[in-house]
Amino acid sequence: MKARHALMLVLSTLLVALLGYAYLHSRAASPLQDPSSQGTGSLEIARANATTA
Repeated sequence: MKARHALMLVLSTLLVALLGYAYLHSRAASPLQDPSSQGTGSLEIARANATTA
């Protein structure tokens, strides 16, 4: 493997890791990071109860 190929492999790996890190810490992934102990299921139940009451 040439040095240029190795460098491109390392840079592309770092780019993928950086994009993954940015996605997981973005607002788009916030449902994946729900800090509540009950998760999002309780939120859906609460919304359903609020609309039927």
